[in-house]
Amino acid sequence: MVAWTNFLKKSCFDYRRFYISRNHGGCGNDRGWLVVADAGPSGICNWERASTAEHPHVLYSKLSTSVRWDDTANVGKADRLVIYIEGDNVRCDPAWLDVFSTVKGTGQTVYDAWSAPAGTAVLHNKCPVLEFWDSLTVKRVKITLEASDGDKKFIFDGLGSDKNSWFSKSRLISSPYTDISTEPQNVFSITGDNNAQRRFYINRNYNSCPGDRGWLVVADGGPSGICSWERASTSEHPHVLYSKQSTNVVWDDAANVGKADRLLISIDADGVVCSCPVGYTFNSDGTSCDDIDECTAGTDNCGSDATCSNTVGSFTCACNSGYTGNGVTCADIDECTAGTHNCGSDATCSNTVGGFTCACNSGYTGNGVTCADIDECTAGTHNCGSDATCSNTVGGFTCACNSGYSGDGITCTDINGCDSNPCDTSNMAICADVPAPGTGATCTCPPGYWGDGLSSGTGCTGCASLYPALVPASNFGVYQGKCFWSSDARRHKQRETYAAALKVCRDNGGTLIMLKDRATQTFILNHLKDKRVRGRKERRFWMGLDDLNAEKVFLWNDGTPLGGHNSFKSTAPHKERDCVTLWKPQKRVPRWYIKDCDMSYPYICQFGGGGYK
Repeated sequence: MVAWTNFLKKSCFDYRRFYISRNHGGCGNDRGWLVVADAGPSGICNWERASTAEHPHVLYSKLSTSVRWDDTANVGKADRLVIYIEGDNVRCDPAWLDVFSTVKGTGQTVYDAWSAPAGTAVLHNKCPVLEFWDSLTVKRVKITLEASDGDKKFIFDGLGSDKNSWFSKSRLISSPYTDISTEPQNVFSITGDNNAQRRFYINRNYNSCPGDRGWLVVADGGPSGICSWERASTSEHPHVLYSKQSTNVVWDDAANVGKADRLLISIDADGVVCSCPVGYTFNSDGTSCDDIDECTAGTDNCGSDATCSNTVGSFTCACNSGYTGNGVTCADIDECTAGTHNCGSDATCSNTVGGFTCACNSGYTGNGVTCADIDECTAGTHNCGSDATCSNTVGGFTCACNSGYSGDGITCTDINGCDSNPCDTSNMAICADVPAPGTGATCTCPPGYWGDGLSSGTGCTGCASLYPALVPASNFGVYQGKCFWSSDARRHKQRETYAAALKVCRDNGGTLIMLKDRATQTFILNHLKDKRVRGRKERRFWMGLDDLNAEKVFLWNDGTPLGGHNSFKSTAPHKERDCVTLWKPQKRVPRWYIKDCDMSYPYICQFGGGGYK
C-alpha cells in the first residue's frame, strides 16, 4: 500500500516533497519510491540529509519495487528532476515562444544558421516557425543574453516586420541600457558588419580596434576576427559580447564587456508553436500543427504487402488479405496448407502470392469452389476407341472394348478366333476368324478332307488317311469330292498290267480313273504336271476303260458305256488291244491310246468321296 502520495507536502515531514512513501518505521525502516529531500543539512534522517551544494536531494528506488531509504546500494540520487506536460499548443510562458538560440562549438556561424532556408541543416537551435515569419502575427521579439552575471534582455516591436527588419533602433521597446535610445549608432542590424562578420550588432562608433564602442555584438569571425577583442576559439564560438554597464562600452575593455553563454530569441505571437508532436507538422501559416498523413507522404514503414491507415498523430499497418504479420513484415499465408481455403472437395487448391486459386480436378467442371462431375461419355470428351464402350464414373470414365475385341478400350483390335487354335490345322483344317462383333472362328476341311475341322471334334481326314496303303501319299489329289492317286513308276517302280492295276485300285476301295468329262481329265493332267511325271514310259497311265466284254464296245470300270467325251487318237491301232491308257506327252495334246492289257504301265486310281468303299 502507499502510505502518502501528497507530492508537495506531508504535514509531519514538511521538507519531504514530491513524496511517494511506502511506510514510516523510524529512519532505519522508512520505505518508499520517490522523495525530494528539501531540508538539506537539516533533514530528520541521515539518508535525506545533503549539503547545500548538493541540495535538492532527489532520491528514488533503483529497483522495480519500494526500498528502505537508508539502503544506499538501492537508492539512487537524481541529478535533477524535470517535469513535463503534454497538450496541444502548450507553452511554459503564456507570451513568449523561444525560436532561436546559439550553441557553442558547432563550427556554423550564427548568421548562417539564422538565414538558412527551410530544409537546410542548422547546427544551432532554430524553430521551423521562423520560416513562416511573414504569415505570423509577431507582436514582439525578445533577445535574452544568458550570462553568469545575470540575463540581459532586449524587446522589439515585431508588428509588420520580417525575419530581419525587427532588429532595429526604431523598433526597440526596451533594453538594459539607458543611452541606447539617445546615443547615435553606426550599426544596428542583424546583418551588422558583413566584412567583419559582426552580427546582431548594435555599435556606437568605430575608432580603430582599441576605440570601437557599442552595446551588443555576435562576433561570428571566430579565430579570424579582425580585432583581438572579438576573436574566439572554435570551441567558444559564437562569441556573444555585450556591455556589462548601463551604457555603451569600449569593446577592448574586457572588464566592462560580458560574454554571454548563449543568445536566445523569443517571439510573442498568438497561437504560434515551435514544435509539433510526433505525427504532426506545421500548417501553412506555422501557427498550429496538422496531422501528418504518413500513408500519403510515404513516411510510414508498412510492408509492401500491407495497407497503411492514417490515424491522428500516427498510422497503423495491417497485412493485406492473404498475408500474416505485424504490418511491417508480412508473410504470405499458404491457405492450401493452412486449410483456410474454400476449394471444393473435388478441386485442387494452389497457393498464390497473397491468395490462392481453386481448380476443379480432372473430370469435374465448375469454379473450383463447387465442382460437378463431367459425363465425358455424353459430352464426347472421352478418348475411347470406336470399337469400345464408354462408361462414366465419378470424376472420370472407363473404356471397355466391345465383344469380339481386345485392348485397353482406347485401342481395340479384333480378337482372332483362330489364335486359340480351335481347328485341326495339323490335318489341313482351315481356320477363318469370325469378324467382330462376332466371336470365335469357323473350321473347314479343304477339298479331299472330311470332318468338322475342330481340334476338339472329328478334325479333318484326308485321302492319305483313308487309303494308307497307297504310297507315296503325296501323289494323292482331290477333285469334286473324289480322291485320285497316281502310281510312281520311277521311284517306287509302280507299273502293273491292266488287270493288276485294276486290282490294286479295287483292293483299296476304288477303281482305275474314269475320265468321263473334260474337267476331270484337265484336273488329272494338271495333277500329273504338278507331280512332274518324266520319261516316255512314265507318261502313259492305265485308266478304267476297256472293251474286254465286246470288241469295240468300251465300258468304264463301273459298267457305264463310254459317253460323249473321249480323247482317243483316231488312228490308234486296235487289233488285239482292249485296254485304254492316258498318254500325257511333254508338249503335244494328251490322247487316249488302246494298249495290250498285258503291258505294264503306271496307273491312276480314283476313290469315292469318303464313302466310295
